[in-house]
Amino acid sequence: LSPSTLMPPSLSILSLISLLLLLSSVKALQSCDACDHVITDVQAPSTYHKVNNTVLQLAPGSVICWRSGQSYSIGLFIQDFIGTEEEPFLFTNCDGKAEINTPLHEHGIMFVGCRHFRLSGTGSADTYGIDIRETSFGVTFIEGSSNFEMDHVHIQDNHGHACISCKSDPTSDGGNWVASKFTMKDVSFHDISLLNCATEGFYIGYFNHQGSEAHDIENLKVYDNIVLDTKWDGIQVGAAMKDAMVYNNLVDNWGTEDSSVSSGSGNSMCGIFINTGFKGKIFNNVLKNGAGTAIQYHGNGGTEIYNNLIFNTPFRAISSSISEERKELEPWLKIYHNTIIGAGGRGINHWVKPNVGLPEWDTSAFNNIVLGNFEASWACVSITDSRETGNNICETAPTTDMKLDSDYRPQAGSTLIDAGSSDLTIEYDLDCNLRDSSPDIGAYEFSTEVSTLGPICSSEPSPTPTPTSPPTPSVDNNSDCVMAQWTEWGQCSKDCGGGERTRTREVETEASGSGVCIDDKTQTDNCNIDACAINCELSDWSDWGACCVACGGGSTTRTRMVTSPASGAGTCSSSLSETNTCNTDDCDGSEANNDCELGEWAEWGVCDVPCGSGNSTRVRVVVSPQSGSGAVCGELEESEICNANACAVDCVLSVYSDWGPCYCDTLQRERSREVVVEGENGGVLCDTMSLLELQSCAASGCVDNQNSSTAANIHTPSIMLLVVFF
Repeated sequence: LSPSTLMPPSLSILSLISLLLLLSSVKALQSCDACDHVITDVQAPSTYHKVNNTVLQLAPGSVICWRSGQSYSIGLFIQDFIGTEEEPFLFTNCDGKAEINTPLHEHGIMFVGCRHFRLSGTGSADTYGIDIRETSFGVTFIEGSSNFEMDHVHIQDNHGHACISCKSDPTSDGGNWVASKFTMKDVSFHDISLLNCATEGFYIGYFNHQGSEAHDIENLKVYDNIVLDTKWDGIQVGAAMKDAMVYNNLVDNWGTEDSSVSSGSGNSMCGIFINTGFKGKIFNNVLKNGAGTAIQYHGNGGTEIYNNLIFNTPFRAISSSISEERKELEPWLKIYHNTIIGAGGRGINHWVKPNVGLPEWDTSAFNNIVLGNFEASWACVSITDSRETGNNICETAPTTDMKLDSDYRPQAGSTLIDAGSSDLTIEYDLDCNLRDSSPDIGAYEFSTEVSTLGPICSSEPSPTPTPTSPPTPSVDNNSDCVMAQWTEWGQCSKDCGGGERTRTREVETEASGSGVCIDDKTQTDNCNIDACAINCELSDWSDWGACCVACGGGSTTRTRMVTSPASGAGTCSSSLSETNTCNTDDCDGSEANNDCELGEWAEWGVCDVPCGSGNSTRVRVVVSPQSGSGAVCGELEESEICNANACAVDCVLSVYSDWGPCYCDTLQRERSREVVVEGENGGVLCDTMSLLELQSCAASGCVDNQNSSTAANIHTPSIMLLVVFF
């Protein structure tokens, strides 16, 4: 199966990721006035901004905020906030989205010795209310930090290290704490967006759990996250020795700088990399388009890997490698109900190094679909140290009798339906549809119903008979409101330089039942975006200089300089000097032969434009004129090109389109907007996360989803989804 022939999952994967985001509850907007402390920026490029609770003395349960619109350009060092389980500290944004950009500092936000707290971007209606960019580490948790939650944060374009780092390194210097005597507990990362991380997306746990005094992590949860375009691993987890879960994550295009893969020599970068010291579950993840192995396991056993969808990975899909002893080993591994499309090399692989005294593992691989170009026939499912394999489908490409749709779900009549072994059956599938006693092979269970549970599958619905055809939405008298037409656009607030104009509309028909009415009543658009034409400003004329000759008619010059450059379509007068005649009396031949003497050049003047290539001028004056047969004066003015750099252009976005229809399969509608002007040359870049919005809607009047644009957008890594919560 060639990667070029793969059909990527469309609406169903979008529905999955949208549901991940919709799991968030209603967001209560955070006013800065209601915060107990608002963090300000410090303009000191060589130091961190330290926020230490030993100084602030804030009580547990306090709210600490980043203000929207405030510049945060210094690394934030947050220390010694010790909350309680009942009253954790909350670090959030207020009055809108908060933006943190610290290109000159190692950390965006660093938590040191903090416990029982939450970092959350839920202080505004934005999907990710805290936006962190161009840092080295995005967010770091170190030195005994524990019992915390991080959610609704976007990190992008960091340099040097992982977007998120969560580990307290071992110490042996008699400091305040020693990692081996500390256990990090109750940690969750969810509803986080990571884009273009310099190394790993998530780096959780010390990497060498086996051979060091690294601390353990208990009850770790990494879920509902979107990780795109990481240069190294998408998600790396280690030292999580009890009840660890990695689930419901989308990892796309990992290992973008994995030279070992490009050279054909290995698979060093992984979508999900499970390091030493892991026991738990890895399930319901979507991994695609990576450079190396999708799921690499080096853990301590006691782990289940199931319901994962993996496609277009050139090396291995799921690989387990055990080459040394493990602490507190539980030597079993279960790999089942995974759908793997387009694997290269090997599909599912488990290997224990022989002849070194390692215990045998009880490893099972059941009910998996593995399609790909394998290095050998045995490489589809290879379990080298015992145990059981069965009911796995190994092919190079989907066969006709599999009857898979474009999302690799089995359709009616598929040979995958009821073909799985029930020995290792789990309760739900990747869509959170209930599995029956005769499970289907792969990550999906055939169903004609749309699951209402959401991807965590935390509820336990009563089993109902599977209908023979898709159900028709019932009429429930729940209707969203109907809006009147927009008024004409009002007058632009500025004649040039980027203004705003507004239009309004009213509610024509109120919502009924459980319908909603959250459509915009006011809409604002950019207008007159062309830069204002501002001419340059010039100094006063200087005094007339000395004449260049003593007799016979010469010239004298006066000059002026540019004091403020032109901008926009403005111009700058080219007349920076004026010349007049002088010493017009005839020479009588008795003059001495004196060369013209000139003064030193003055400093270069201000460039006549701020960018886009202009001119700067400097002048000199005649100190002593020429006479007789002496040398004449040279040039009194010269120019050079300046500010040749291209002018910065800020992004301009269109207004949103009207909301589209409500789709029955997702009970969502969408609207979009376009990039009018791309940001470039150091200007404000376009926020591609805001190009598409999804919104829940009432079932009444919904339509079948035939041409939703979201199917294409989810597979463009540069476009993220913004979901409107209510």
